[in-house]
Amino acid sequence: MKNKESKIVLTNKKKRFLKKNPGKKYKKITGAILRE
Repeated sequence: MKNKESKIVLTNKKKRFLKKNPGKKYKKITGAILRE
């Protein structure tokens, strides 16, 4: 994935996740995404 594409994907996932469940779990998910 290109940097621009990955940033867009991350922002989309952030928005979706924050709507469902804002909080501590979010950091774990972003960490998992960034590792992949």
